[in-house]
Amino acid sequence: MIFSFIRYFVLMQLFAVSIFLAPGLMATEDGRLLFFNPEISPDGTRVAFSHAGDIWIADIDSGNATRITDHVANDTRPIWFPDGMRIAFSSNRDSSGDIYSVPVTGGGPTRHTWRGGEVPLDISPDGKTILFRSWRRMYAIDLFEVDTKGGLERPVTRDENYNREAAYSNDGMKIAVCRGSMSWLRRGYRGSSATHIYVMNRDGSNPRWIVNDHNGLDYWPVWSPDDSSIYFISDRQLNCENLYRVPSDGGTPERLTNFRNRPVHYPSVARTGRICFEQDFRIWIMDTPQSSPREMRLNIASEPKHSQTIRTDISGFVSEFSLSPDGKLMSIIARGELYISPHPDPSATAPMGDVRFRESIRITDNSSREWQVTWHPDGDRVALVSDRDG
Repeated sequence: MIFSFIRYFVLMQLFAVSIFLAPGLMATEDGRLLFFNPEISPDGTRVAFSHAGDIWIADIDSGNATRITDHVANDTRPIWFPDGMRIAFSSNRDSSGDIYSVPVTGGGPTRHTWRGGEVPLDISPDGKTILFRSWRRMYAIDLFEVDTKGGLERPVTRDENYNREAAYSNDGMKIAVCRGSMSWLRRGYRGSSATHIYVMNRDGSNPRWIVNDHNGLDYWPVWSPDDSSIYFISDRQLNCENLYRVPSDGGTPERLTNFRNRPVHYPSVARTGRICFEQDFRIWIMDTPQSSPREMRLNIASEPKHSQTIRTDISGFVSEFSLSPDGKLMSIIARGELYISPHPDPSATAPMGDVRFRESIRITDNSSREWQVTWHPDGDRVALVSDRDG
């Protein structure tokens, strides 16, 4: 019989396996921790970021990190208050995503929005207003403001456009905004849905397209400390998203980084001019626009919030099974994965509901599909078919 897949015989020592464990912290397959949404502090000495569903703060020089929020919900997109004493963030702890703030020393959060689906973008230089985006209309994403002390939200934009990432100028008079319907995930996109950088008055009036030489993706505008320049992310060169700088009244962009594989995300700039961004789930620092980026080495000390052993009922997903030669074990294929289970002795008894009496151990754990499992005559290994190589 000829198969379109590779017949893949896997020899497995069945008695050297362990219960399937859940990852304690967000990490790559090689164990490298993943960091998201970095935001440099106003004084340029610390970075707030999201990791394992919580907000953390780390000292740039030492790399020592402290967890600021500690909740089973997903906390993301930290934004510093100008005085460096509080951090705003988005969380789904009470809804599909609202804006909260918390002291940098930790403590109970303050809720600022109540609708859901909101993302904080910036806080005004006087610390009185949170700028955020919300998708409340069918064909538009709008910018809104809400006072940090409470009150009703106020729309900034009400046009038929997708206003995505935005930032206040340091004098508080203008807003730089990325507008366009295309997601930053579409590297190399060229067309009418491309995203562009605009500068508008704080009330949303008089939007001006300041980077108009690229029909692709320009994203994440942030202002320089003196408001003379705007930093942003673009895929215009090197077939990769990199950090650029352009005069705030328009001009020719200057590329500041030279990554060629993973994109640059979430740039931020301190009052000192120090720059921070995410690339390949790492946090990078540039002391000046002319300096080379260096990776920030973080020291994370934390225990997982959830049990490290995952138990799930697979009884409704079994597609095949086979007994071992001695009849003491059973191989099971469920959801495309291989499990090994003790074959119950009909004469044995166990307390009602004792899951250990029928507990299976997961042997394979990958995105491919396994099937047609066959026992070796010795009963210490199995052969199976897998499409993991094609």
